[in-house]
Amino acid sequence: MEESKCPTIIRGHGGAFVGGDKEQVDIFATTLASNGYVVLLMNYELAPEAKYPISIMQLEEFYSHIASIKTKYSIDKNQLFFAGDSAGAQIVSQFLAIQTNKEFPDKMRFK
Repeated sequence: MEESKCPTIIRGHGGAFVGGDKEQVDIFATTLASNGYVVLLMNYELAPEAKYPISIMQLEEFYSHIASIKTKYSIDKNQLFFAGDSAGAQIVSQFLAIQTNKEFPDKMRFK
């Protein structure tokens, strides 16, 4: 019998690109997890040391890693949701724009 798969939320934290950590949304993530979601929280390097677009590139690496853990965590690849607040929302939004618009990576000089 196949184990049921769970909807999954990939979330970026806020902090104006210079602060914050995935731990700040721990209660939010725990609540979602207790309701049947897999919640993947991502940290990213902070400015001013990390220059744009490193955080978007780190989200790309994080997203690519999901394929290797989807069975272990019962991730349903057809029910992936992205979320974030403040800087995390901006990072997620740009990442999704790059994934869904063929012209956007060139316009942003993103490889």
